This record gives sequence, structure tokens and C-alpha cells, in this order.
Amino acid sequence: MSWWDDWGPALPVEGGLVASGLVRGTRIVTDARGVGAEIITRMVERSNQGIVTRGRAYARSGQTISMTLEPGRIHALVQGSSAQPYSVTIACTVPPAHRQRLIDAFRHALSNPAAGIPARGSPALRDEIDACELLSGVPITAKCTCPYGAVCKHCVALAYIAADRLDGSPVAVATFFGVRDEDLRDALDGPIPDAPVEVERFEKKQQARLARTLARLDASGAPTRDELLQRAARILAPPPTVRSQLDLEATE
Repeated sequence: MSWWDDWGPALPVEGGLVASGLVRGTRIVTDARGVGAEIITRMVERSNQGIVTRGRAYARSGQTISMTLEPGRIHALVQGSSAQPYSVTIACTVPPAHRQRLIDAFRHALSNPAAGIPARGSPALRDEIDACELLSGVPITAKCTCPYGAVCKHCVALAYIAADRLDGSPVAVATFFGVRDEDLRDALDGPIPDAPVEVERFEKKQQARLARTLARLDASGAPTRDELLQRAARILAPPPTVRSQLDLEATE
């Protein structure tokens, strides 16, 4: 038992916030990749297994008394074993470019952006938001008034509670990134961004086989470009985008 376990069991909370969507047993849902799931991942990476396990238990048992979301900041009161609940904050500085990504995602996925941000989004809207990778490269800080001094079980509990809200509600994500209904309406005068273009790729097995073949050719001497293309053509039939590029290069 570590010194921070000596405080005893947490005091019960009546009507506390409970995480349900992302907390199943003791694991994060495997396909979760939204803003909330990223916050959980960051907290877990900075904690040990014991802290994570207790934090999840706090999230499941409703130890979070209250939580507020605002641009770049999540704040909560989490009840531990002390008489006074702990003040917990998870925060980041939202880059303007990431905020704009979210506005563009709403404009592209919503049939009527002028109607505002929906409280509940469709799977297509969630996929659109997740694809933005809104927290990629964004540092996230976590602070708690408990005596632990690092990412504690109260921070982990808040991460799970916040993730439930963030990845379940487009309005919650919009609030965290400072996007309002007015931002969608103001942006309607500009062009709606195109959907991301899927680039055709070779299957991984084909890539591996081709790499081995070309490595053997290279080891046996200095193959010409035609020799390389002929050997590659025996292994795979290039998709249209790749074939077009090869034809273009051959005519230069």
C-alpha cells in the first residue's frame, strides 16, 4: 500500500456523475478515437496502473459531484476520502487552426449548418469530428488539489466523465473548442470544404512482397528502371491513381 492509499475509502456521493459509454469493465472501448478518448489516453499514459484502476472506479461509482466545460478547460469537483471535494482541472490551449477544422467538419457533415450544432450527432458527424484529430499535437495539462502531486485518480476519473460527454455530444465538443452556432452561420458565405479524398493504396501483403523482390534485385546489382517496373508488374496490378502516375513518368 502506498502513502496516498492511507486516506481510506472515498466518501459516497449522492447523484454524482457517472461515466458509462467509454467505461466498460476496465477498458476503453477499442474503437474510441474522439476528443474524449484522446484525453483519457493522455491521462492513462501519465499514470500508473493502480491510479488508473482507482480513477475508473471513481468514474463508475459517481464520485464526480459536478463538471463544467468551457473553451479549452474542463473543471470538476471530485469527492475523495477528505471531507472537502477536490478541485480538478484538465486544460489545453486550442489552436485556431484546430477550431477552424471543427467548424469545417460541422459545415460539411450537417445538412443545415444554419440550424446550429445538434445536441446529438449522427455516426457520420461523429466520424467527421474524429477525423479532424482535434487534439493532435496539443499539450494537455491536468491539476488536482489533492496531495498526490501528479496525474491522480481524480484526474483520471474526470477524464472518463468528460470523455462520455465530449464523445457523445457535438455540442460538448464545440463548447470545448470554442465553437458556437453563430460561427457556423457566419461561415456559410464561404465555400463548403470538400470531403477528404481517399488515396488508393496497395494492400500490405503486396507492399511487403514487392519490397522483398526489389531488395533482392538491388542486392544483385544496379537494376534499370524498366527492370524494376517489369518485376513490380508481375506482383501487383497498380490501382488507377498509381498507374496514371507511372504512365505520366514514362512519357517525361
